[in-house]
Amino acid sequence: MMKMKFWKSCALLLAGTLITACTNGDEPITDPRPHPAAEANTYVAFAIQYDGRLATGPQTRVDDSEYNPQGTYEGERDELLNTIDLYLTAPDGTFLESRRFNASNDLTASIDENGNQVIRPRTPFQTTAGDKVATVVINSPMPLMDAAPSDDYRFTTNASLPMSSLAEYVDVDGQTLLRVAASGKSEVTTILEGVTSDEVIAGQNHIDVEVIRIASKVLVTKSAGLENNPELGGTFTDITYSVAQGTLSVYLFPQDDGTTYTTWGSDYVPTGTYLATAGEYYCYDDLLTPSNVMEDLRTGADQDANLAQYPCKLLLENTHTYGEDASTTTYRKGNTAYILIRATFVPDAATIADGGALAADGTFYVGGTDGLIYSSIQAATTEGVGTFNQPVATYTGGKMLYFVWPNPDDIQRPMNSPVIRNNIYCVNISTINKLGVNWNPLNPGVNNPDPKPSGDEPENPIDPTDPLSLDDTYMTVDITTRPWNVHSYDVDL
Repeated sequence: MMKMKFWKSCALLLAGTLITACTNGDEPITDPRPHPAAEANTYVAFAIQYDGRLATGPQTRVDDSEYNPQGTYEGERDELLNTIDLYLTAPDGTFLESRRFNASNDLTASIDENGNQVIRPRTPFQTTAGDKVATVVINSPMPLMDAAPSDDYRFTTNASLPMSSLAEYVDVDGQTLLRVAASGKSEVTTILEGVTSDEVIAGQNHIDVEVIRIASKVLVTKSAGLENNPELGGTFTDITYSVAQGTLSVYLFPQDDGTTYTTWGSDYVPTGTYLATAGEYYCYDDLLTPSNVMEDLRTGADQDANLAQYPCKLLLENTHTYGEDASTTTYRKGNTAYILIRATFVPDAATIADGGALAADGTFYVGGTDGLIYSSIQAATTEGVGTFNQPVATYTGGKMLYFVWPNPDDIQRPMNSPVIRNNIYCVNISTINKLGVNWNPLNPGVNNPDPKPSGDEPENPIDPTDPLSLDDTYMTVDITTRPWNVHSYDVDL
């Protein structure tokens, strides 16, 4: 697997950003729990790196690296570190102590000889000697706990713990930074007795921990010239994207036993109760806050470095049982994270079958039988002009929708699309091949910004209970995935 080094030139900026961006008057190291001063007999420090390995794959599939891999992303240049919570336990899990370190006072970041960013306490701290395991939580939204979090500890987002508390872009002094929670555990490390602070600084009594971010990112771009579409007879404008069906709850640590990768709701398979049940598992908030799809700038040797120029969407991981075909996979349209592409289509005058003028807002109508564009329902259903009594789809304001899976195992005929923490899923829209749908059936909420129009609508091909593959190809995409792992691919809509 190729490991990209394009962020090395930004290393000093990264280190500086990490430790100085949040200076909100935090106190130095929180009193450890329990306080070890009475029996402390040595000094210790930790060294934290962000995990650069490919995340493991979907359920019953150990590695998803074959799904549109594009190497590794050396790290967010503009990533914000607020706090590090450190929990020390004995190898048998007995809790020993916990501490919170605040970035503004307690931590420093540097680049090691291999070009990796390493985060350490500014000064070593006292503890007791013996074999220890370190559990680390970065940017925890919760107070420091009196015991180490369990292997299956889980954050559940709600009004008091929103998604933004786990991952969000924030403005700090005019700079946009990403703050994201991360976690990791060390191997059993022997802490020697009687080691001084100076000896720790020289390299003794160090606990090494790799951490992995708990969120994933999605980026959508478009190829140059995508808007003009003579094949469809019109022009696309206002192309935006949102993400939906990331989970509402996430485990603090990856639930990966080497064979099965489990996420919250992995066993949920939608049925006829989708509208009543999907909202218990998945988040749809971003459908209300679309972002513009920017032109693809990946050019030349540094094409992936241009990722820094784009905004990304954030979501929580979502996997199900892998299957080779529709009978064995449990990925469905109603339980898989998706990208919703919205676009306004302006048909050329010659494309309007009845020759009429569209309403001022650009609304047009498409015959469910003949597939032609009309200026009115009456024209579409009038014999000799349209097709008598055919169902008609209303495209209010000319808006149409396209659905894209962030990490398909097969771009043309996807059966599985796992979204896993610490990955960036990059989708570039290459072409648009046909008109999209006019409403979104994959939103069980009462506040659907893309509701079904009234009237005799044709059947929407998007059914929450169906497998992922579509009979028709709506767009061509190119996807790559970046650990941050990056997955990228091109898509034709």
